[in-house]
Amino acid sequence: MIISYAWTTDALLAGRKKVTRREWSKEYAARFRAGTVHLAYNRNPRIGGKKVGDVRIDRVPYPERACDIPDEDYELEGFAYMEEKGIRIRDWTPREFFEAWRQRRDVLFVVRFDLVFKCDRCGTWTTDRTFGPDNKDRLCPLCWVDWSYTGDREHDDKEDWRRHYEAFCATERKL
Repeated sequence: MIISYAWTTDALLAGRKKVTRREWSKEYAARFRAGTVHLAYNRNPRIGGKKVGDVRIDRVPYPERACDIPDEDYELEGFAYMEEKGIRIRDWTPREFFEAWRQRRDVLFVVRFDLVFKCDRCGTWTTDRTFGPDNKDRLCPLCWVDWSYTGDREHDDKEDWRRHYEAFCATERKL
């Protein structure tokens, strides 16, 4: 299933958005189970949105009144990042938007998640960041340990590094 992050895509991709609130029905919210991975889009795909990543749900979404949003969720919603970058929501600053949101009494479903990536080698989901000469390669922690023991990884030539990395990814993970 898809979750779009229209206003907060930049914060999501920077790893600073870890929670979202949605006006979902109980039945729809029940489809999002803890540990499941879902597609993250920059906006609704019906209006031209594109996939920007994947998110893994940390816990079952739960209902909460908007007026009960805790202070620490300002950071977790990605608003602190948006404020640092000067990103506005419509004509509001992130702080203005957050405080106006907390004046509402409607019930929203709270979805806590992590941005995740597939390991290039074993395919498991990981929250680890990219590395490599082009900063686009990803390894889970176990494959990273194997990579750290492969020896000669210092290559001046990106193509040589890429060949070495692809050969490494073709090997099986050591248990």
